[in-house]
Parts: sequence; C-alpha cells; structure tokens
Amino acid sequence: MEEFLLQVLNETAVGVALIMALTFLARSITKHFLSKDIEKFKGGLQSSSERAISDYKAGIDKERVRLQISYGGIFKKQAETIIELYRLIASLRLAI
Repeated sequence: MEEFLLQVLNETAVGVALIMALTFLARSITKHFLSKDIEKFKGGLQSSSERAISDYKAGIDKERVRLQISYGGIFKKQAETIIELYRLIASLRLAI
C-alpha cells in the first residue's frame, strides 16, 4: 500500500511538473507573439499619427499663405486709397 501511494505521488509530481512546463512554454510563446503584434500595432499607430500631424501642418501652412496673399491685396488697396486721398486733398488745397 505504501509503495502504491509513493508511486501515485511520483506520477502525480511528474504530471504536475509536465503540466507546469507546458503551461510555461505556452505562456512564453503567446507572450512572444503578442509582443510582436503589439510592437507592429504601435509602429502603425505612430506612423499614422505622424502622417495626420504632417497633413494638419500642411493645411495650416496652406491657409497661412492664402491669408498672406489676401492681406497683401488688402494692404495694397489701403495704400492706393491713401495715395488717392492725399492726391484729392492736395488738389483741394490748390483749388482754395
């Protein structure tokens, strides 16, 4: 009876050790593949966010140039108006 119990305990210990080894191996393999997938996802996410930021900056630069052009036209018209007013005032002084 005692030998039977020792044999059962030995077989159980070997079975438990085997299950622990298989569990560790499965966990390690899963962790390896998941970490590769996570790194790949991070890289894709980072590149897409950098692309979005680059597109946003390009849009801002385009809008800045458009505003500079429109303000340039406004400043030109202001200068022409000031010149015309000065000419009218000068001709009015000569008339008086």
